[in-house]
Amino acid sequence: MGCPGGQSCLHIYCITCWTRGRTSRVVSTIYVYLLKASYKPLAATCTWNRDLTLDQNICWDTVWNNINIASRNPNHQIIHFNFSHRIYLTPRRRFQMKIIPSPLCMLCSQGAMRTFLHMVWECPDVASFWARVSSTLSTILEKNIPCSSLVLLLNDDSSLDLSLQQKRIWLAGLTEAKKMTALCWQPLHSLPWQRWILSFLDIIHLELSTARIHRAREGTVETWRAAAESIRFVLNPTPAITD
Repeated sequence: MGCPGGQSCLHIYCITCWTRGRTSRVVSTIYVYLLKASYKPLAATCTWNRDLTLDQNICWDTVWNNINIASRNPNHQIIHFNFSHRIYLTPRRRFQMKIIPSPLCMLCSQGAMRTFLHMVWECPDVASFWARVSSTLSTILEKNIPCSSLVLLLNDDSSLDLSLQQKRIWLAGLTEAKKMTALCWQPLHSLPWQRWILSFLDIIHLELSTARIHRAREGTVETWRAAAESIRFVLNPTPAITD
C-alpha cells in the first residue's frame, strides 16, 4: 500500500499541515513515524517468545513497565532488567568460554545442559522453589499468583488483578527469588525457602523505610507495614489455642 504519486504518507501529511498552517504537531509526528519505521524486535524478546510456548501472548509493555515500578532501589531494578534481557552469563556460555569444566547442571541428576531457561525455571529443584514462592506470595497477597514463567520470570501480571501496592509487594518477592536463582548457579547450588522469605522481609522493611523517608501517603506506608506482618505470620504462624 502507498500514497498517490509514489510519495510517502508522511510527506503528504507534512505538506498538508504546512499549507493549512498547522505546524504544532509536525515534528512529533515525524519523530513517532521514524521510531516505528526503524523499530526492530529486541533479541531477548525473540528468544523469550521462542522458548516459552504459552497460550497467552507476552505483554512486553507490562514487562518493561514493571521493571520501573519494582523498586526505588536501582540494584533491585537491575535484577529484573537482567532477567528480562537474559544478561546473566549462563554455565553453558561459561563452558564455551572455557571458564568452567562442564556445562551440565549441578543441581539436578538429569545431566541437563545448563541453559538460561533450565537454570532459572526447568531444573526440578528450581521449579520446586518457584512453586513455593508462588504459593507464599498467594498467601501474603490473598490473590492467586500462578506458578507461571510469564508471571514469575517476566513480571507479566496483565492476567492478574493486582492493585499498585500489591504489585509492588509481588515484585519485591520476585526480586529476591530471582537474585537467589541467579546465585544458585554458583556453589553451594542451593535454593532454601527460609533464606528467601527472610530476605523478602528485609526488602519489605527497606521499602517501608524508603516510603517514610519520601513521605509517602499513609496508605502506602500501611500497606508495606501490613506486608511485613503477613510475612512474619508465614514465618511464625500463631499456634492454635487448645483447651
